[in-house]
Amino acid sequence: MGTLAERNRTELMESLADNLKALPDEQLEAIKDFAGLARRMAHLVPAPPGTYGNLIGPVYSTKALQAMWDISREAVSKKARSGKLLALKVDGENLFPVFQFRGNEVRADVRDIVKVLRESADPFTVAQWLRTPQDDDAQKRTPLSQLDEGCFEVVKSSATRAAARWSA
Repeated sequence: MGTLAERNRTELMESLADNLKALPDEQLEAIKDFAGLARRMAHLVPAPPGTYGNLIGPVYSTKALQAMWDISREAVSKKARSGKLLALKVDGENLFPVFQFRGNEVRADVRDIVKVLRESADPFTVAQWLRTPQDDDAQKRTPLSQLDEGCFEVVKSSATRAAARWSA
């Protein structure tokens, strides 16, 4: 049967093969740097959770976002500094929680909630809050689950209250 990693590798390769079969021949014929393309694709695999991982979940590295958006390291850093990305600094490297993305786009709803919390808490606290079931929610959903269900105003209100508590 193999390890989970071996099974995942096989499933990933099969899925990739299926997706490549669906591409037009011209697109595949235009590929010049197979190794570079493979390297960029491999960078898109989220890193496993680290110390905070069980709560925060998988993360993308800066290299993953460079590959995803075809931008420089500096451009990724600029997006993080400007508040367009939630970045967690670990051992001198920025890591980006996968939960803030929908496909290759940053979720506007998550970005807006992060903005509310950012002034009162460090990025790890913000990330944990987004993934923690809320006591004031009857169903004990996480703010991310609530956002997924379209409850932006409810989450924004809860974030505003949390920020006020953290600032007190």
